[in-house]
Amino acid sequence: MAVGGSKGINWNEESWQKMQAKLHYLAQNYPTECSRAAAAIAVQVINDSIFETPTVPIDTGNLRSSGTYEVVMTDSWRSVSVLVGFNTPYALKVHEVPMNFKEPGSGNKYLSSKLQTHAEEYVRVWVMKVDRALGFR
Repeated sequence: MAVGGSKGINWNEESWQKMQAKLHYLAQNYPTECSRAAAAIAVQVINDSIFETPTVPIDTGNLRSSGTYEVVMTDSWRSVSVLVGFNTPYALKVHEVPMNFKEPGSGNKYLSSKLQTHAEEYVRVWVMKVDRALGFR
């Protein structure tokens, strides 16, 4: 999930700028807490991809079990990104190309659909987790 202009964010520009400014502030001043919260959200994105329709297709189980994430903090801790994906040689093709999947509810766009549907929630929960870790809430 890339924060800052993701297609799934439907906030008005002013709200998004305020949230983005808060994320930058938190990343710069509280990198450990921000990184931990980002990792928790990444795990949630992977779980949502496995359990919410369309789900990650399953044949041998390799694709589902390959869910990975990386928290990337750049520019001297001023920017936070979370890279989330499924790491098999065929993951991209399965994600992008409509196919006849055997398991009911599984389908392509199993990851991007979650980012579009839940992007606002993911960012809001990310900030809330950091705030809680810091004792703000």
